[in-house]
Amino acid sequence: METILSVRSLKKEYGSRGTRFAALHDVDLEVQKGEFLAVMGPSGSGKTTLLNLMSTIDQATAGEIYIDGRNLTRMKNGDLAKLRRNKIGFVFQDFNLLDNMTIMDNIALPLALNKANHKEILAAVEELAAFFGLTDQLHKYPYQLSGGQKQRAAVTRALITKPSVVFADEPTGALDTKASTELLDCLRGLKPKYGTTVIMVTHDAFCASFSDRVMFLKDGTLHARLDSSGSRKDFYQKILEMLAAMGGITNERL
Repeated sequence: METILSVRSLKKEYGSRGTRFAALHDVDLEVQKGEFLAVMGPSGSGKTTLLNLMSTIDQATAGEIYIDGRNLTRMKNGDLAKLRRNKIGFVFQDFNLLDNMTIMDNIALPLALNKANHKEILAAVEELAAFFGLTDQLHKYPYQLSGGQKQRAAVTRALITKPSVVFADEPTGALDTKASTELLDCLRGLKPKYGTTVIMVTHDAFCASFSDRVMFLKDGTLHARLDSSGSRKDFYQKILEMLAAMGGITNERL
């Protein structure tokens, strides 16, 4: 399999001299092309810090991060901005849709900013909207959609530039179980349809059980790993057991 993202000896410290705090230290991780990876851990374990570093939102104190073989930690700001625009997609808990734009325009925005031609934009929006069940919502505004529809629109927007990796930070945190399941089924379906790599931070075992693999962080280091055998129900139970052993708390639902 092809490695799409690689993290080597990653460290992140906060604070000033004498009051330094290591949020992450010596983290090594490899993610394969098309993988759906979940990152879990107790509050303060460093999972959001790791996501922010890998997605270029924050900068590491030490270590290296590679996406598509390119070392992010050595790139100039202009090159990094270009890579972020073309190779990375973001999905946040609060959707981040623009209220004064239709769903179609929200989804199309990254391609419009890249000055893609109109026919290319329209074709890309219509294809992804159909995959995420949003065809009938394209001419509506965000306030006219349910939370689940808004989050699927946000994921569609993240995918519109065909990024190498999509990073999702608690994407189901504001959704009920039905809407969460619909979104997670779509995320799981990205691999066979588009070969998209998804890296998701979550505190929820139900959410993580849709992934191919779960990496558990504790005290800023990678603590354990679980791989799905194909049965989501069995995977869910194993995730719950691991979180219990780590002292984590999660909502139980299936």
